[in-house]
Amino acid sequence: MFHIWIVNIGIVIISLILALLVSYELVSTRSAVRSKLTAVLLGLGIILVIQQILLLGSFMMWSSDSNPIYVYPSLGIAILSLIGLIMIYIIVKI
Repeated sequence: MFHIWIVNIGIVIISLILALLVSYELVSTRSAVRSKLTAVLLGLGIILVIQQILLLGSFMMWSSDSNPIYVYPSLGIAILSLIGLIMIYIIVKI
């Protein structure tokens, strides 16, 4: 089960990098266009970064347990989070 935790942590690290890239793009957009929408989107970017940091910490703490009741749902959470961040990053880059 430990190898699945390594995959989980790797996915969350990739998601954290994507969240940081999304936040960077939103900061650059905020500096060019000042509006309520860009402020809300920047707040969303910050929340995404915080979420990924918390997921990384949670998965690192849970990795000592080999119980599949934690392993597979957390893998689903990590994969869905990564897919969502990829979609948001593509939308922000367009």
